[in-house]
Amino acid sequence: MAVESELATILGGVLKPIGFRRRRSNWFRVGTSVYSIVNVQKSPWGDGVCYVNLGFSLSDRVTGGWQPEHKCSVRFRIDALRSTRPEHLRLLDQEMLDAMGVEAWRTAVGEWIATPIARVLASTSDLADLRDLLDSKVSGGVAVLHDARELLG
Repeated sequence: MAVESELATILGGVLKPIGFRRRRSNWFRVGTSVYSIVNVQKSPWGDGVCYVNLGFSLSDRVTGGWQPEHKCSVRFRIDALRSTRPEHLRLLDQEMLDAMGVEAWRTAVGEWIATPIARVLASTSDLADLRDLLDSKVSGGVAVLHDARELLG
């Protein structure tokens, strides 16, 4: 069982109740003013590691109700969240899944990865919330495209 597919399933358990829908390895929600997406990305080096990326755009700039994370105006990986610790990020490695066993791994990922992501996303529904997220809950490594800088200023 692959870590990225298991992670996407676990994320669904906490994101679907707050209005997110799944498209492949992505969970997304179109809010009244902010579009949010969680992308589970398999490592391009084939080393059994995956990454979790968060993206945000203005809802009125998302066409057809869908926009991939790499085209969002604000993007960062979960390691930029202040609530994410380096030891928790090790859970995103296939070796950890294999070593811990599926049930223990699912419990740990739910507690240390999925639930903190859901808390952040549940509290980010408009531009003011997105500003607060960037000001108080994110430590760095954030890409903010020019079209969003003035609005988030």
